Amino acid sequence: MAIDDLQTDYFETRLQQLLPVHDDHYISVYESLLNISSTLKDQKSFDGLVSVAHMAYGWMPTVLHFNMTEKDTSEFFEKGEQGCLDQNFLASCKLWINHSIIGASKVLHFFYPNKYPIWDSKVYETIFGLSHIIIK
Repeated sequence: MAIDDLQTDYFETRLQQLLPVHDDHYISVYESLLNISSTLKDQKSFDGLVSVAHMAYGWMPTVLHFNMTEKDTSEFFEKGEQGCLDQNFLASCKLWINHSIIGASKVLHFFYPNKYPIWDSKVYETIFGLSHIIIK
């Protein structure tokens, strides 16, 4: 399914059907991760980007392989700030952050939570009710 095929009304309806989770550690630390990401985003630095990438992967069961150079940092922040969904930019993010669009979605989300959603198997299963995810 292409991103253009997703219907906003479906997500809004599905969101209203979800029950709150009160004792999930994964969710309970989310606000703290957003807060530190916001602080580091303001610096727009390579060190901040590396830190949030490692933080996002610390939140996941995978070790990070960070493939970005300092000169890539400005492109990341410039296009991220714009909410860029250009396929080339997202492919670069995937390459830079563990060759993973899931990891890239989490790093982009922590810096820009109102512009990029997290996209992983838990989100996919919650939205579509399916446990198998294929992301190209």
